[in-house]
Amino acid sequence: QGKYEEVERYYQRALEIYEAKLGPDDPNVAKTKNNLASCYLKQGKYKEAEILYKQVLTRAHEREFGTIDENLPQVKTQVVKK
Repeated sequence: QGKYEEVERYYQRALEIYEAKLGPDDPNVAKTKNNLASCYLKQGKYKEAEILYKQVLTRAHEREFGTIDENLPQVKTQVVKK
């Protein structure tokens, strides 16, 4: 119905509450960031959406595998067929 600005405000408020009360690693924070990013996409706010998607993915990666050091050279891996 084109009420994306209103939806955006609700998601932003929910995100503030979840982060303050539940912490940055709570699943509700990730879901709300993802929903807000989708709302941004629908409005053509691509940069804002990209930032949130990267935050969600980076946080998930860090919880699972640890922090990525941007200063270290990246290691390329190959799949070896037997």
